[in-house]
Amino acid sequence: MSLIRPKTLLDIGLLLSIVGIWSRFIEPSLLFTKRLTLSLPLLKEEVTLLHFSDLHIGPHLSDAFLRKLSRKINALPKDLILFTGDFLSFSTLSDKERLIRFLSSLKAPCGFFAVLGNHDYNQYVFINDEGFYDCTNQSQSPLRLLTKLFERTTPIQKKFTPRLNALTPHEELLDCLKKSSVQLLHNQTTQIPLKKGALNLTGLGEYSANQLNASLAFTGYNRELPGIVLIHNGDGFKQLPLDQGNLILSGHTHGGQINLPYFREKLTRLEDPQYLHGLFSLPSGKKAFVSRGVGSAYPCRFLSPPEIVHLTLRPMK
Repeated sequence: MSLIRPKTLLDIGLLLSIVGIWSRFIEPSLLFTKRLTLSLPLLKEEVTLLHFSDLHIGPHLSDAFLRKLSRKINALPKDLILFTGDFLSFSTLSDKERLIRFLSSLKAPCGFFAVLGNHDYNQYVFINDEGFYDCTNQSQSPLRLLTKLFERTTPIQKKFTPRLNALTPHEELLDCLKKSSVQLLHNQTTQIPLKKGALNLTGLGEYSANQLNASLAFTGYNRELPGIVLIHNGDGFKQLPLDQGNLILSGHTHGGQINLPYFREKLTRLEDPQYLHGLFSLPSGKKAFVSRGVGSAYPCRFLSPPEIVHLTLRPMK
């Protein structure tokens, strides 16, 4: 049996170095704009939306990236800015003023609305070793990303531990949202006035935190108006009513983050893995878009660069 030649070892080492540098330092700093045009029933005029998700603000998210994100969002024409959760990483907010400054820099004529993600409560929500949805007040280091790759993966049991019953939205985050004029929709619907009529905008609590209450969220929904639904985690799609809401916007998956077989399944645990990224037609007939998001709790990405989504909604002919 011949040994691996030194040149081959060198090639392998260089390849691993290039992949590591790209996924840690280059791809997470990229920012793409996804443009979509969709027709919406009951809509009477064209509406533009700017959707982004999964900010995960923290020490690894640079000021340069935040400035770039702000510039790109503000440069695009839009009526509404919509954010689908995970402002924080592991329920930790180390610099409130930095978050307020960034959120306050984003402007849209009809407002800036958001929902919470699994990192945005008073404890971080995750899938525990038994496959149950659970929560913890402990942050997870980047080393945890590596150890996940070698652990046995327990199937998701679709059950919630009793600890989740005590979850509340992160108080310091709520204070930041109020100071930056971001309106949080936590299981509630509001109507957005337009030049011709209005638009339902519904925001759901986080599914994996057992905070999604669809019956409460759609109270006040006007069936004579079109509707947009914000939900962090696409695993909650199946809990939405069939006859309310036309377009669902979501995030959470980071597009797989390390978007390679095996790695993706280890790092992105989903009940419905078909809703990883992109535009979907759901069995209910609704349209749904799952964003790759702009940040991540672990500062690395591969074949899944950050994105913002510019949506043009037009009346259905």
